[in-house]
Amino acid sequence: MALDTHVDYIRRQYKKLTRPRLIPREIELKVQAQNSRKDTLLDSCIQACLLCPSLRRHLGLFNSLSHSAMSSNETDSMGPPKVFRIVNQEWQSKGFHTFMRTLDSIYLAEWANPHGRCCIPGNAPRTQVVQGKCEVGHAPKGLPRNCYDADWYESLQPFQQRWLQQLEEDYDFAIHANEL
Repeated sequence: MALDTHVDYIRRQYKKLTRPRLIPREIELKVQAQNSRKDTLLDSCIQACLLCPSLRRHLGLFNSLSHSAMSSNETDSMGPPKVFRIVNQEWQSKGFHTFMRTLDSIYLAEWANPHGRCCIPGNAPRTQVVQGKCEVGHAPKGLPRNCYDADWYESLQPFQQRWLQQLEEDYDFAIHANEL
């Protein structure tokens, strides 16, 4: 077993060294960093849902999402503290986007003032600001109708709409103050 794993590792390393680089290393590293931040954002939304028992009903939605469904962020600042601009994805509806930002706020509030602990270990969450910028992004399949932006969905070809397998029901994004 260990030998098989090591042989797979050696093969990956060999391929990495022998194949021509199609994408410059700097761009490759930037994309990896963005994907890592998207993973962190997805994890923080899931953690926000786990904090309150009444928000756990939203965990089913996150089973349909991957990090590619998360809004991206970008920064121009080089030194700490970095401020990241949130870059929305075109396929996300306003309701979906607002819901995700609300979960971010819940996570940040819990991080800043944890109950029953002295602090949450690790680096501080990133400082993010909302910006009107959008990117194309990758829309996940099988989400409820109101997760997708209606204008974006109508702009798709019929085969693309079928591929998305949009659910015809609407999702309840509401998070009431008594749930927190």
